Amino acid sequence: MTQEVNVKETIAILRRLQESDLEIEEINRRIGEIPKKMEDLNQSLQHSNQLVEEEQRRLTDSQKERRKLEISLEDLNLKESRYKKQLMEVKTNKEYRAFLTEIERLKGKIREVEDKILDRMEETEELEKSIGSKKKKLERKKREVEAECHQLEKEEEALHQQLEKRGAFKKGLERKLPKELLEQYNRIRSVRQGIALAEAKDGFCQVCHVRLRPQTYYDLRANKSLILCDSCHRFLYLREDEVVDPTELM
Repeated sequence: MTQEVNVKETIAILRRLQESDLEIEEINRRIGEIPKKMEDLNQSLQHSNQLVEEEQRRLTDSQKERRKLEISLEDLNLKESRYKKQLMEVKTNKEYRAFLTEIERLKGKIREVEDKILDRMEETEELEKSIGSKKKKLERKKREVEAECHQLEKEEEALHQQLEKRGAFKKGLERKLPKELLEQYNRIRSVRQGIALAEAKDGFCQVCHVRLRPQTYYDLRANKSLILCDSCHRFLYLREDEVVDPTELM
C-alpha cells in the first residue's frame, strides 16, 4: 500500500473499529436470541397448562362415566327389586329357581358396577388432588415466566441502548479513516468471518497460523506502512503497536 498514513494510529483505530464491530455483532446476536427465549418460556408455560387441561378432561370423563354407572346401578337395583317381588308370586319350583338365578345374576352385575363406581370415585379423588397441585404449580410458573419475560424485555431495551452507543462510536472511528481504507477493511471483514485484523507473533499470523515471509515480517516491524498477511490478507499488527492515546480515538 503506497498511501502515507500514521501506521501506529491507523492500526489502533482499525483495532478499535474491529472490536466495536465484534461487540455490535455480539449485541445483535443477544438481541436476536431474546424472542426465542421468550417463545421457549411461553411454550413451557403452555405445556404446563395443557397438562392441567388434560387432567381436567380426564376428570370430566371419569365423572361422566361414574354418572352412567350410577344410572345403570339404579336400573339393576330396580330390576332386582321387581324380580324379588315377582319371586313371591311364582307358582312352580321351576319358576322359583329361574327367578333366583336371575336375581343372583343381577347381584353379580350390581357388585361389578359398584366396584366400577368405587374405582371412578377413587380416580376422581386422585385427579382432583393432582389438578389442585398442578394448578398451584401453574400459577407459580406463570409468575416466574412473567418475571423472566419482563427481565428479557428490560435486557433487550438495554441492549438496544448499547447498540446505539456502539454504533455512534463506530461511526466516529470510521470518520478517522480514509474512505478507501475503510472500504478495504469492510471487504476483508466481509469475507473473513468478521475478522479484518490479525496479530503477528513470532513470525506467524495468529489467525490463519501461516508463517509470514521474512520480508513481510521485516516491513511490519519497520512500521512504515500497513501490511497484509501473505495468506489470509488481513491487516497485521504487532503487540507493541498499541493505541497511542485512547482519548484521541474517542
